[in-house]
Amino acid sequence: MRILKGWTKDEQKELEEAKDNGFFSVITLICSIDRDDDDDCRALSEKYCRDDTNDNNQMAKDIIDFYYGNAKFPEQKYYGEFYNQVSHLKKK
Repeated sequence: MRILKGWTKDEQKELEEAKDNGFFSVITLICSIDRDDDDDCRALSEKYCRDDTNDNNQMAKDIIDFYYGNAKFPEQKYYGEFYNQVSHLKKK
């Protein structure tokens, strides 16, 4: 299983939502990102537009692997800090 790196939280959220709710096909999603006219994929479109061709190829590979279960985003890690006998969880 590959870990996907270099994706913002908004980009991760849009890709996860696209897989779960909106786009049934990887091709449909990639075409929508390229058209830049779908508000549901705004962060993904911006990532596509700002990256160069090699990065866009990697982005397409990441999307395909994510859709087919061969890649995932890193899990959020938490650590504990203790202040005056009260614990607080913080994102790492």
